[in-house]
Amino acid sequence: MKKAYELSVLCDCEIALIIFSSSNKLYQYASTDMDKVLLKYTEYNEPHESLTNKNIIEVTFTKRKFGLMKKAYELSVLCDCEIALIIFNSSNKLFQYASTDMDKVLLKYTEYNEPHESRTNNDIVEVINISCQQSFTP
Repeated sequence: MKKAYELSVLCDCEIALIIFSSSNKLYQYASTDMDKVLLKYTEYNEPHESLTNKNIIEVTFTKRKFGLMKKAYELSVLCDCEIALIIFNSSNKLFQYASTDMDKVLLKYTEYNEPHESRTNNDIVEVINISCQQSFTP
């Protein structure tokens, strides 16, 4: 989830990460509001090219996006879980990864009342701050 947070902050993109463990527990992360990102996903159509994108942001986004997708793949294989990863970059382009069928995982997500664990950017920042404080405490 830290990788998803870093990508969302550094590249100004929206991310929804949905994980079902092998014991069928739901874990989720959203850089903003989960419902907002999923609604955007369902209403997605090809956006116009943005003229404000800079090459360095695109390169950073591409590398970190691949790194996040690789981590999602590794988690799905090593821990036998289903993962759906939805990313909208700052130009509103959609990127997605699913360990199985995206629609199947999203349907399963909509059938859940409460996730086992839910995180946002604020939660991740809080954990990072606590970790930093503990590392620098004499």
